[in-house]
Amino acid sequence: QTVDVAIGVVCRHDRVLISQRSATVKQPLCWEFPGGKVEPNEAPEDALRRECKEEIGIAVLQYSR
Repeated sequence: QTVDVAIGVVCRHDRVLISQRSATVKQPLCWEFPGGKVEPNEAPEDALRRECKEEIGIAVLQYSR
């Protein structure tokens, strides 16, 4: 099964944003970039904005590929 995901690599002042998963979820305590599954009929860019807001409370104002 294929799952489409969108991730963001946030870099600022030679630092990269990653987060550690909770101990109570799948793949506990693993490190990950912000992002997640793309919902049906959702653009990857919109999925990234939604996931960043939901997961870490940040608003994506600009992105590049």
